Amino acid sequence: MDQAPDGAWRDQQAAGLGALLKQAMVHGAVSLRELSRLSGISAASLSRIISGKQRVKRRHLELFSRHLQIPMEQLLRSAGAIDHLREPDSMEALGELLRLFGFDIRTIRPEVSRELIKCEQYAKTPAGEKMILEQFAAKIASTNGVGAVIDKLNELYEAFCAAKMDAEKRAIVGGCLLYFILPTSVIPDCLFPIGFLDDAIAVGITAERVGGMQKERG
Repeated sequence: MDQAPDGAWRDQQAAGLGALLKQAMVHGAVSLRELSRLSGISAASLSRIISGKQRVKRRHLELFSRHLQIPMEQLLRSAGAIDHLREPDSMEALGELLRLFGFDIRTIRPEVSRELIKCEQYAKTPAGEKMILEQFAAKIASTNGVGAVIDKLNELYEAFCAAKMDAEKRAIVGGCLLYFILPTSVIPDCLFPIGFLDDAIAVGITAERVGGMQKERG
């Protein structure tokens, strides 16, 4: 049995997703047995998902959206997935959301780290610096995003533009900004709603590296 984890995720899933599914089933006159037949999910699993005793997966949400006519965004929000986007500093929350979409944070984080190193080298060049200064604002605007990740990226951009930042730290920060700007992401930006989770991971890695440098020099 795929048990839901303890804590906020389970509470949100039980109260939000379960209630939404029940409402949609009543509205569409779809019984638990009928939903099981349509979706291919066993009635026992459906019952556990609705009660919050079993972790919902992406394929479950896609099937619920198709057979109960519920918008995918609404299902994701009810499952607590979209809310996790507001918690970029919580690696546990990121891990839960990535697993929901079939990704493994244990492999994504090293991939992001490798890409950041490449971007860091490019940030040291005039072309890389020009790209950051000319394209960062437009990329931020294109996301229509708010929250901690966007705030952190804006802070990094302000720091990058500050004359007092030393060259090594500026390259690290610039690498993170370029990772955000460039289209070659570990998780494609177009993959709603997790397209910017790798950027959140990049921000976290950058904060750790910059913080580590400050401790060493302190």
